[in-house]
Amino acid sequence: QLTNESQEIIKGFLTKRKDFLEVDHEARFHPNRTYYYKKSNDINDIIITCNKTIQNEPDNTKAYILRANAYFKNRLYNDAINDYNYIIDMENNNVDCLYHRGMCYSKLNNHELAIKDFTNV
Repeated sequence: QLTNESQEIIKGFLTKRKDFLEVDHEARFHPNRTYYYKKSNDINDIIITCNKTIQNEPDNTKAYILRANAYFKNRLYNDAINDYNYIIDMENNNVDCLYHRGMCYSKLNNHELAIKDFTNV
């Protein structure tokens, strides 16, 4: 469970945004463009917040999931894989994390491990 302070900070990131449509060409054509769009500084703030939460609550899998997804968005695939590994170990093969870890492996051109994860989803 995230601390109240962490929940409020992250809640601020998880809101719908429309201003990105004018500044981000890719977002304008994305099929889910009406949903939350994470800007780079938002992602870095999420990582910092999750780091603090994990430091105080080392078994907080929600913080690991948020951080892993932020790492993925920042193309820090090895860092994301490390967090997904932790979550998969803690939550008995979390299928969402298996899928996302597979996506990381795919981005790193490790197709054998990617296929293994996708097969287990």
